[in-house]
Amino acid sequence: MATRLNNTTLFITSLKPILIDVGAAQLGGGVEQLRVLAGLSSISNVVPVTFVLKFNTRG
Repeated sequence: MATRLNNTTLFITSLKPILIDVGAAQLGGGVEQLRVLAGLSSISNVVPVTFVLKFNTRG
């Protein structure tokens, strides 16, 4: 969703989480290393991601 806050600021947020599959993004090795370092028995390979962006014009 995009909202103009004023003449110089635009605010953008996700309406729902985006599911990121770390295997498809070729990040599985890093996630496995994180699992080991954190001492976890398992860790999900699909994670929900939300975002909030704020854009300001210059000048």
